[in-house]
Amino acid sequence: MGSAGGLCSSPRAWGCGWNVIRLLCFAFINWGAAENTAAVIVVNQTPPSICAMEGSEFTIECTFNTSNNSTRWFAEWNKIRNNVTAKVNGTDRIILSADPEKRSLSLTVKKADVTDSGTYVCGVGSKDVIYPGTGTQVTIDEIPKLMVNQTPANIHESEGSDLTMECTFTVWNKHKILDVKWYKHNRTGATKKELMSERGGGSAALDLEKGFASFTLKNVNVTDAGTYICEVGSTAWNWSASGAGTQVTIAPVDLLVTQSPAFVNEEEGKQLTIDCRFRALEKPSTKYSVKWYKNGTDGHEKELKNKTGSLTTTLDFSAGLASLTLTNTSMSDSGFYRCDFGKNGRGNGTRVTIRDKRRNASRVLFIIRMVLGALVIILAVIIITECVMSEKRAAVSRTI
Repeated sequence: MGSAGGLCSSPRAWGCGWNVIRLLCFAFINWGAAENTAAVIVVNQTPPSICAMEGSEFTIECTFNTSNNSTRWFAEWNKIRNNVTAKVNGTDRIILSADPEKRSLSLTVKKADVTDSGTYVCGVGSKDVIYPGTGTQVTIDEIPKLMVNQTPANIHESEGSDLTMECTFTVWNKHKILDVKWYKHNRTGATKKELMSERGGGSAALDLEKGFASFTLKNVNVTDAGTYICEVGSTAWNWSASGAGTQVTIAPVDLLVTQSPAFVNEEEGKQLTIDCRFRALEKPSTKYSVKWYKNGTDGHEKELKNKTGSLTTTLDFSAGLASLTLTNTSMSDSGFYRCDFGKNGRGNGTRVTIRDKRRNASRVLFIIRMVLGALVIILAVIIITECVMSEKRAAVSRTI
């Protein structure tokens, strides 16, 4: 609704133009049972003036008092523009209403345009005489063309960076009624998502008097990629203009992942640890994550979850270290293990072989038996050899 009082000049004098007005009647409202031309009516019309912008809505009201409560009263609305008086008829955009009990009339204009400017006068009376209101001078200003310039057109950055987009727009003396909104489109044809509304805090900056707005993204990651658009306008007037948009592309950071050891060969019951070292970031993003996978002896790869069975995983971004530990290993833990940081890198894998502990014990016992058997044979050979040599020495002694 347009504001009233002191915004525009006062209504012009009616003069003989009112003789035309009083003869125009578009409707009547029956407030009594009989006509009485002797009644005196005092009509009060508000506001005296309205200044509004295109697309806005305004309402004019009239109330009246009468000395006779038993009269059939007539009511009408007229508009004077460029010294031409015209009757105002109700439409989908122009709403005329009346309340007989309160003795009031109202005229509401929706989505006003400059042609709605003029002096509006309500009239109340009988068939013989019409009493005019004091009039309301309505001025509808044309909305100025709003120019919005958004920069830069494109931004290419790596994850962890900070970036800023700016919008400059037409400076207007009625800047306080403006608001600025920022939207993000994830992809072509996607529904836009509002990021920051008018006078938002945090990463948005706004100076309406200077026609400036900015939006900053800190510590970005690949999910921040998309098209960002600033929109300047007035919600009340359903009027806005947008910048051309900024296309933001975020490149994933290569974490330079190295995995060790390459091979692990242990027997059941032992503990083993696999490490993945990566480049520690100055501004680590909480959206980074590491996943561990195992390709078992069946040839199928599955994701490993932390604290499942004897498996635990740790992640320390400040140290650049991700670890997987298996305690009390079994032969089923054999397979190919790798760490995966998604688009940011992956390990080269670790081949794990877990041996059967009982089979190892049997093998050791077999070896021991073989060694003992060999020792017995060697000892027997030595004894036999010694006996033969002793006999030879005895024979030599007898000969001498």
